[in-house]
Amino acid sequence: AIASGIADPRRICIVGWHFGGYSALMGAAATPELYRCAVGLGPFTDLRVALRSYSPEDRRTPSYQNLLRSIGNHDDAVLESLSPRNLARNIRAPILLIHGELDGAAEIEHSELMYRALRSADANVEFIRIEEEANSVDWWRGENRLRLYTEVDAFVVEHLGQVD
Repeated sequence: AIASGIADPRRICIVGWHFGGYSALMGAAATPELYRCAVGLGPFTDLRVALRSYSPEDRRTPSYQNLLRSIGNHDDAVLESLSPRNLARNIRAPILLIHGELDGAAEIEHSELMYRALRSADANVEFIRIEEEANSVDWWRGENRLRLYTEVDAFVVEHLGQVD
């Protein structure tokens, strides 16, 4: 898109929810020169934490099996190398993390860990906890959905400028 002139390389922000949030943060870590900002909404940030959050009984569930298929059955060293939390020092773009406190798909611990890692790396990061909300914004109360969209919009405008 940049090469063909469709995208302005000075105005690229990556935003995603859960694994999309993981992708946004990994994009900011793996190609820091590309992104001017990144937003992780309820993101997975540590693949070991994601896999270990399931009890032995829950590892037979479709949810765990889907997660394992998505991540792959790797040893800890590989999982660590593929976790944005461990790559925070590579991130140069401002980061916004928004997470529902009751998110059962990607527990809020993921954003807490990422926030601490980014702060330790002296990164520009903001973390917003949304009380009493779970893993799907479609189910969030109206005022919290509005807050999420307002915060993301303000963050993107702050770092990319207003769209004409």
